[in-house]
Amino acid sequence: MDKPKLLYVITQPEWGGAQRYVFDLATSLKDEFDITVATGRVENSRELLDKLEAENIKTHVFQNLVRKIRPWTDFQAFLEITLFLNSNKFDIVHLNSTKAGVIGSFCANLNNIKKILYTAHGWAFNEPLPFWKKKFYKITERISAKSTTKIITLSRLETEIGTLEKIAPADKFVQIYHGIKPSEIFDRKESIKQINEKFNLNLQDDEVIIGSVANFYKTKGLKYLVTSWRDIVQKFPKSKLVIFGEGKLKSILEQQIAKNQLQNSIFLPGSLKNAKKYLKAFNIFILPSVKEGLPYVILEAMNAELPIIATRVGGIPEIIENNVNGLLISPADPDEIIDAVLTLLNNPSLTNQLSQKAKQILDEKFNFEKMIDETSRLYKK
Repeated sequence: MDKPKLLYVITQPEWGGAQRYVFDLATSLKDEFDITVATGRVENSRELLDKLEAENIKTHVFQNLVRKIRPWTDFQAFLEITLFLNSNKFDIVHLNSTKAGVIGSFCANLNNIKKILYTAHGWAFNEPLPFWKKKFYKITERISAKSTTKIITLSRLETEIGTLEKIAPADKFVQIYHGIKPSEIFDRKESIKQINEKFNLNLQDDEVIIGSVANFYKTKGLKYLVTSWRDIVQKFPKSKLVIFGEGKLKSILEQQIAKNQLQNSIFLPGSLKNAKKYLKAFNIFILPSVKEGLPYVILEAMNAELPIIATRVGGIPEIIENNVNGLLISPADPDEIIDAVLTLLNNPSLTNQLSQKAKQILDEKFNFEKMIDETSRLYKK
């Protein structure tokens, strides 16, 4: 019997949490389904496409599908996706990210596809946007939700927000937590050594190294972390801040660092492939986002048994319980970042307690096989 034809659509092919989610599902379910992954136009990186092709997963690029709202280009994307669906006859379409979700749901519905799923990787209308744009995203989400069979959310909070904002009725939502596979992790000494070699840095074992892994988008709140750093480095002069990632805001952060004369203690080396392997280089992991879904990187930091500081946004409070397996802070608040970092640096016993509890909760709650199984069963219903 032929396997059901399953199409994943995601707006951007550069690597991030949503792309990893698609990659994990596609590679884990390729024996059960005939899978194709389609992305939007390649503008910066095509890492997702490269990784999928290395796993012999079929890929496709929609040249008119872009992240920004561009009415004429978006209309062309609508025609492009509609024609592609019409010529390939998929049984299931699984949409990811707002733009792919909105346009893709209309196209799939026009092609009479019976199973149309959409994963909300954090609602776009919760981003720091002008009022009119938030309203626009809410309206388009509500309209496109009428064309979907089910909406997958990555946290209870995202389900509650979707219901409260009348995106769809409560019975249309299905909440499935992320899970991560066990993976090789280098010890601190080896992690620092390899990072130094890859990026020509001079990090030392006896320094306090505080780190983050995030693309340079407004939603990641990295400017607040940089703002907090002057106070932290005054108290701990041998401390270093290392942020791995890429994105359009990198040059703005570099200007902010230079303006505050922090070039000797803050480093933006670029993107680190398989960053999860090197997380033990950090004494503390920080994610200062102002908007999130359920970030993989926090799960990886838990797996590396790091003390974690993260903002109280999106699904993060469902991963981190304050003072139990990490510290939760308010978004866009440099003072709270300072207080949390100094609390951990001045209290080694608390740091150790949070790290051990984080690993325990990860193993109990965020299971990779459970995520794959629940998603597969949803496809087959």
